[in-house]
Amino acid sequence: DINKIILFVAVKKEFELYKKEIPLHLYSGKIVIGKKGILNQRNFIIKYFPNNNYIISIDDDIQDILVKHDKKLISIKSKELHNLFENSYNLMIETKINIWGINMVSNPFMMQNKINTNLGIIPAGFYGWINNRSMINKIKNDSREDVERSIMYFNKDNAIIRYMNITFKTLMKKTEGGIQSLYDSNQRIQMEDLYTKELKKKYPQYCCQEKNSGIRISLYRKKSNKKINQLNILKKQSIKN
Repeated sequence: DINKIILFVAVKKEFELYKKEIPLHLYSGKIVIGKKGILNQRNFIIKYFPNNNYIISIDDDIQDILVKHDKKLISIKSKELHNLFENSYNLMIETKINIWGINMVSNPFMMQNKINTNLGIIPAGFYGWINNRSMINKIKNDSREDVERSIMYFNKDNAIIRYMNITFKTLMKKTEGGIQSLYDSNQRIQMEDLYTKELKKKYPQYCCQEKNSGIRISLYRKKSNKKINQLNILKKQSIKN
């Protein structure tokens, strides 16, 4: 339903650009000017909607949603995407787990056809949640704000939902906007290191193991006592867990 699709931008210039360039048949026609900075914008969106609303967020640098099929990744079909949204809402209501996301990894050989409820990082580019205005990020740092979000929801619900067979293709770090427009590579590394220190201080039971490559951190292994029966989330389901 395109009438439910709302665009959020940071400044008036973006408002005018999106209004001019994006055809009306692709969204509701509603564009909201929020806040500058990715963390501020995500927190703004949480406060914009009422509690208990089901919200799906997708960044404008996402090119495609991909699904593991044997040893390769294929583009998700329109009907599958619809089923993903609908089934995920029903699954969250049934399990009382209030956030879902996809795999950070885009290598089919490292992906699995399973639903994981243990602690991990839900990438911010594409995810859905039952809105709770208290669940805004507490650490004021744009670097990897999705890590804190994943921790907060796991801490609250003792589980998060991650579809380990689904990932995305993104233009991140190739577009003009986003965090890459605010910092050069050295500055971003410094921001990430500061963020890791803040995460360790605020969430010592969950964070972090530092690495030399990739996103450079991972969360401690914390298992959830909430388990989800394996199902094909891309097919219409009657959710009973």
